[in-house]
Amino acid sequence: MPRNRHSYYIGSTGPQNEAIITGFRWLIKEAANQDRVGYVVVFTKHELDNISHWSQLSPTLNTLHKSGVYQADSVTLNLITPRDRYISASGPALVIYGGQELLDFIDSFQAITSVLYIPWQGQEHADWSATWNATRLGDDESQSSEQKEPLSGIVLSALESLTKLVNLSTGITHPSDREQAVRSLETLFHKQAQCDPETIRRQLIRLDWKPSDAAKVKEIADMIWDGRRPRKSTGRADEGLWKYWNERAS
Repeated sequence: MPRNRHSYYIGSTGPQNEAIITGFRWLIKEAANQDRVGYVVVFTKHELDNISHWSQLSPTLNTLHKSGVYQADSVTLNLITPRDRYISASGPALVIYGGQELLDFIDSFQAITSVLYIPWQGQEHADWSATWNATRLGDDESQSSEQKEPLSGIVLSALESLTKLVNLSTGITHPSDREQAVRSLETLFHKQAQCDPETIRRQLIRLDWKPSDAAKVKEIADMIWDGRRPRKSTGRADEGLWKYWNERAS
């Protein structure tokens, strides 16, 4: 099943003190309404130093930098950087700057329940926003709660089936998993299913694929959609697979 997660961004760019304050208020409130654990996500601890020079939240940022933890109103905020490989509990995440690379990093954690992104530049989060139907914080909440999937029907059924077959810890590294991906993608292409490589990539991320592994599937899809044949290609649709997807989708 697709991951059900609310995603937001703040509609400002650059060093905005109010954006940082708003972000931490959101994080504390979200964490208090869940398991009282939240995550502050930056590329490096040095980023917190830079922000503390102009933000009114410098005491909070300095504490996070020194200890990696900040206590606020019975809520525990943990500092996370790309050096971290796991998180101890589920909770919301405040992602500060970093663009798509940092957003891909946090998307690899299934335990993240909601995300608020503070951008440094205008459209650096456009791809992430499209994947998660992210809305600007403060806009109509009903829009973000709809959680529309990038794909539906037989195509979603196909990708859900592929997800169950593949070892998500390694993606399509194993030859058999890669072959499953090729067979599924060729079937979708030759049956002229309503999808494209980019939308497939986004849907796989929502199905708990690591963004880097979803990108590898997209590379194969790009080849097929361009009329080229990847390794293990049959050059045709798998009729049995197509019938199975249809039955699951109906």
